[in-house]
Amino acid sequence: MPPHPRAWIEIDPVALEHNLTQIQARLPQSKIMAVIKADAYGHGLNIAAKALRHADEFGVTDFVEALTLREIDAFKAITVLSGDFNVQDLLSIDAKNIRPVVFNSAQIEALENAKLSEPLHVWLKVDTGMGRLGFNVEQMQAVAGRLDNLASVASISLMTHLANADDIHNLASAEQVDTFLALSKTYDWRDISILNSGGIFNGFDAKEQLARPGLMMYGTSPMLSDSGVAETFDLRPAMTFKARVISVNKVAAGTTIGYGSAYITESETNIACISCGYADGYPRSLPHGTPVFINGHIVPLVGRVSMDLITVDIQGLPIAYGDIATLWGQHNPVEKIAGLASTIAYDLLVGVTPRVHRKIINGR
Repeated sequence: MPPHPRAWIEIDPVALEHNLTQIQARLPQSKIMAVIKADAYGHGLNIAAKALRHADEFGVTDFVEALTLREIDAFKAITVLSGDFNVQDLLSIDAKNIRPVVFNSAQIEALENAKLSEPLHVWLKVDTGMGRLGFNVEQMQAVAGRLDNLASVASISLMTHLANADDIHNLASAEQVDTFLALSKTYDWRDISILNSGGIFNGFDAKEQLARPGLMMYGTSPMLSDSGVAETFDLRPAMTFKARVISVNKVAAGTTIGYGSAYITESETNIACISCGYADGYPRSLPHGTPVFINGHIVPLVGRVSMDLITVDIQGLPIAYGDIATLWGQHNPVEKIAGLASTIAYDLLVGVTPRVHRKIINGR
């Protein structure tokens, strides 16, 4: 860590290990694909791959991520969840135990034309309601038959994606599950997979499936109406975003704070300035009252988030220059901060910018 960092994130590999263990305990009959795309949701691909080594396989976005991950983990199966590919791409993963997801006809043509040293274990994606990638249900028999005849294909697994699993009150997820499970009985698939983090939180049956947890492995709930769900599952946040108090000033009642004089103090108080802003990934959209944790106290954000700084009203609390503020993570759930920013936790975790220092800690 630099001698005097202005803002940093602490990544706890032990929390990642713990969260995977909790998921495996809840799904004892399921295999687990640990989704570590997008630099492991901002936690660091190298860190996550090592901490989650007891998962059955990994999931990433594209072939670039897959080949990067293969240099970290030499053996575990890697699924490429949404990467389009051509013949040259297939040659780049030849004999590397990388499993592409097939979701369009051009990919099937690439598999027909690729001369590989070993056939691939592929996924076939069906669109059961996401309206994004995948073949429709009526196409599946013909598509599976076409893949089944290819020398480049060793086995076919079935996958879909839940569109509304983050909303426990939305009945569309149950309809998707029913459609998928009916389709799963029509062919001898190697694996079947439908459950993402939301599906696991919702308690959908994952028996004999390969579940694909993402956000929950990082200790965060994906649910829109979260009320301590992560704690219910005994999940621990693996990322904590911190910054320093660099100034404390006593101000009079009626003092304007920040750009646009957007906040006016109602009484005499103490304002602390913290060295973090939207250039670090702390959203500019956060409103007055957003919680910041300092020295065991929750204090409110006041004034607008600026590029490099935020201000909080610490009143008469024992908070001083040099103290450390937790913007999200331990003691200050990222789900709550995301909701106040009118976004989702995924957005905040992957949005921490490169200028923010990364520090690995051991939270045992």
